[in-house]
Amino acid sequence: LWLRAGWGVTRKFEMLWGLLDDISDKDCRAIIFVERTAAAYLLLQLLNDAKPDLRVMTVTGKTSPTDRNQALGSLAGPGPCFLVATSALEEGIDVPEVNGVIRFDRFELVRQHIQGAGRARADNARIYYFENDPEQMIRKA
Repeated sequence: LWLRAGWGVTRKFEMLWGLLDDISDKDCRAIIFVERTAAAYLLLQLLNDAKPDLRVMTVTGKTSPTDRNQALGSLAGPGPCFLVATSALEEGIDVPEVNGVIRFDRFELVRQHIQGAGRARADNARIYYFENDPEQMIRKA
């Protein structure tokens, strides 16, 4: 994976890009949680522009049920797949193939930590934090 020089992306995005580079060839099926709908669409656009053959979709509170089901179904398909989502996917979904959760933005509630982490159902699941200290969240639970 690569980034075009001069894109002016943040260091945080560069770190996400490096993580995706590390895990995308390992049959990863991950949900990348962001705080806002606008951030979900921006991240989707940046990832699709930078690497068009990487399967990346988005689900927010504004996503239609049909599009949401299609995106969730793609997580069960073969090869690496990434779903950029808001808190709309923190509860009420069960996709056993999800083996990664990436918390790109800060979250404030312990419930968000528990619900988001619970999306990673595969035996080899990993959870990555960009803003929160996972040990602190566990102590609060």
